[in-house]
Amino acid sequence: MLKQFSYILFFIVLSASMPLSAESGWTSTTQIVEITATTAGKFIIHATPEKNPTDCKDKERFFLDYSLPGSNNIYLLLLDAAVSQLPVKLYITGRCELFGMSELSKASITFKQKS
Repeated sequence: MLKQFSYILFFIVLSASMPLSAESGWTSTTQIVEITATTAGKFIIHATPEKNPTDCKDKERFFLDYSLPGSNNIYLLLLDAAVSQLPVKLYITGRCELFGMSELSKASITFKQKS
C-alpha cells in the first residue's frame, strides 16, 4: 500500500512540475538541426527558434505524432528544408509531452522575397 502511494505521489509531483498545455502559435523562422524518427510513435525535431510561444520546458525540441493525418507530409517538408538548408517556421499546438517538448501540427518553409 505504501509503495502504491509513493508511485502516485511521485506522479503528482512530476505532473505538477511541468505544464501539460501551453500557448500555441508560430515560432520565429529557424533552421532544422536534427530530425529523429523514434519507435515511440513520434518524430522529434530539433530547431533553435529565437521566438517560441510555448511554456513547455524544452524550447528547442518538438514532436510530431506519426498517427496524425498529414504528419508524413510535415515530416517530408521538414526533411526537405533540412537537406536544402531552408528556413522554416513551426506551429506549436500548446500541448507539452512528458519530457517537456512541444507538439507541432504545421510547418512552413520560408523563402526570401526578391527586392
